[in-house]
Amino acid sequence: MNAPDKFVLPDTQALPDLRQTPIQKVGVKGLRYPVAIRARDGTVQHTVAEFAMYVGLAHDVRGTHMSRFVEVLERPRAPLDPAGYRELFDAMLEIARTGRAPGVQHPSVGCSIKWKQ
Repeated sequence: MNAPDKFVLPDTQALPDLRQTPIQKVGVKGLRYPVAIRARDGTVQHTVAEFAMYVGLAHDVRGTHMSRFVEVLERPRAPLDPAGYRELFDAMLEIARTGRAPGVQHPSVGCSIKWKQ
């Protein structure tokens, strides 16, 4: 065959995105993770929750490190209660606001939890 010795593909990731379009929601969903929940009477129940964790991205941001969302769940914490849920949400905001995720991101950050029966 007369194939070239080297076939060079263009690096499309390095090209600028001229569309200037923000992404409203990017992240992970359907992430099942073990959690402990503190009931109103103080008892703790261990269960598996299904998480959806996402952020919005400004038009000039190349992406987000979705592994950081899982990192939030990996942190040692007390059983979740209303204050613990807020802590989880604040950790998501921290990902969006700090250098741990690339670039400036929209404040439209969310985390939803579906409890499995």
